[in-house]
Amino acid sequence: ALAPTRAGRFAGVDGLTRARDVAGVAGAWIEEPGRELGSPEIETRPLGFLWAEAPDQSELEQRLRAARAALEVRVACRQRVA
Repeated sequence: ALAPTRAGRFAGVDGLTRARDVAGVAGAWIEEPGRELGSPEIETRPLGFLWAEAPDQSELEQRLRAARAALEVRVACRQRVA
């Protein structure tokens, strides 16, 4: 699961094409931007998921880690209205 790195407004994910290009990656789902995020310690709803196929558990974990490493979660600062 893809989790936020800090509180703010979810602005999207960069690197999705690179993540999908990792061998064995079968799919990805990323939430639409705009959701308000709490701090990572309390945020329980993931921002996305990756699916992959591999001949064994070790290779599967390696492929998912490589795909996740290609992704960068963008979080915008919250705007205060005076």
